[in-house]
Amino acid sequence: MDRMTREMASLAREIGTLREARATFMGELTNKVSELRDGVQQMQKDFRKGREHMARTMKAESRAFLTQLKDTVGELEQRALGVRREFAADLAGARAAWAGNGSPAAAQARKAERSRKHRSKG
Repeated sequence: MDRMTREMASLAREIGTLREARATFMGELTNKVSELRDGVQQMQKDFRKGREHMARTMKAESRAFLTQLKDTVGELEQRALGVRREFAADLAGARAAWAGNGSPAAAQARKAERSRKHRSKG
């Protein structure tokens, strides 16, 4: 029985050692999980801040782009209006010259006179 007692005592020591190792492992595992949770929370917080910053920046850049685009379109509209007016005056001059009515200024004066006579009749 002496041998059996020694084997049982050895087995009991091994069980105790394994329990201590398991308790140590569980403690370390709990610490690692806590560290990972904290890391993930910090990463999510950083992502949130990054998205907010990106949204603010993008909004400001979009507004600036839109303002510049509106200004450019306005300038182009004014240029187009000037070109259309020049073209209309040139076309009126060409019509007057073709009809033998002289200069565009003379054609405009005759048109104004006809308009005035028409108003005075009515």
